[in-house]
Formats: sequence, C-alpha cells, structure tokens
Amino acid sequence: MSTSEMLEATERQRTAAAEAAANLRVPAGHVLATLRNRLAYSTESAATALGITERHLLQIESGIRSATGVLIDAMAELYGVDPGELSTRGVAQRVASTLDSDKNVLWLGWLPVELDAVHDNEALLRSISRNIRSMRCLGETQPIYIRTTDLSLLAAVIDLDDPDLPSICMQHLRLTLMESMDLVTTLRSQPSAVARPFSVPSDADSRPAQRPATPAVSADA
Repeated sequence: MSTSEMLEATERQRTAAAEAAANLRVPAGHVLATLRNRLAYSTESAATALGITERHLLQIESGIRSATGVLIDAMAELYGVDPGELSTRGVAQRVASTLDSDKNVLWLGWLPVELDAVHDNEALLRSISRNIRSMRCLGETQPIYIRTTDLSLLAAVIDLDDPDLPSICMQHLRLTLMESMDLVTTLRSQPSAVARPFSVPSDADSRPAQRPATPAVSADA
C-alpha cells in the first residue's frame, strides 16, 4: 500500500470514528417532556403549537428522533428556555439491545427481560413495554415505537404465529390497529423471524439476570 493510500485509509477511519461517536450522543427526550409538562402542555397542544404532528413530538420525547435547528428554536420559544439548553442538555449514551442466548435473556438497553419467566406473547409484550417505558420516561398511555435496530431481536423471541399478536401490541404498546399490523408484518419479514415455542415454567434458576460488564453501544437502544 502506497503512502497516499495509507493516508486515505487513515482519514476514512477517522471520519467513520467521528460519525460513530456523534451517533452515540443524542438529546434525551425526557428533558423536553419535562419542560412541556412543567407548562401543562398536552402532547397534542404542544405539537400543534410547534407545527408538527403529535406522533413526531412523541418520537422526539421518546428519543427515537432528534430535534434540531428550527424545531429547537420553536421549542425554546414555546417552553421559555434558552435554545442552547435544549441542544446541549440531557445528552445520553444509547446502549445496544442484545439477546443473551445462553441465559435466555433479552436486554433492552440496560434492562433485562428474562425469557424463561414469560410463557406467552401477553407476558412478553407486557415486560418489554414496561422496560421501554422506564428507559424512555414514557407514560402508561403513550405509544411505544420500536427502534429499527431492535426489530430482529424481537422477531427472534416473539411468537409471530400468534393470531392475537396485533391486538396484544395495541394493548401494551398503545399503538393503533394499523400501526400494530404494520409492526407485526415488519417483524415477520425479519431474517430472524421464527415460530417461537414458549418454554414451560421452570424454577431451575430464579436468580435475577445481570447485564454484562461491558455492554455494546449502538446509535439505537
């Protein structure tokens, strides 16, 4: 490899590293939700005032989407804060979701779902929604939108042959019927999608799962 080729390769590595580092830092949506709640704005009224859909606002507050530029300025004006406060506060690192096949534990960010303890989609989706609501600071009635990077993991642990799956998604993820059907269709299209036979209850190991000491980090947790 020539000197120029080595320099180009080094520069590409630096650029990729910089982009990866930038993707690991995202505005924490709960900061925006706290500001909105402090002024007693509903998600619907705040979204209308900002000129965006309620779903868009919920995705920002859930950390799925980031607010930048003009929208940051509009939020700052609506909530009565300095724009810099919204663009620099509450920056958090996203932790990648993983499936520990040896211990049969699904890690959604830093919270575990012990698969041996759930025996149907109802229990599984209940556990998943509880953990996601905790991590994203979502209320019980707010919808949960699954990150793209988590789809293959969920497809590997959910019983996708369950005819009641769309209604279970509606109940626990607070999605509309159309959104639930779209989610189920997407899950079934994942390469990891399988018909998952739920395990029989076992008391073989009741110890709580422990997150690996050095979790992988992803732009979507």
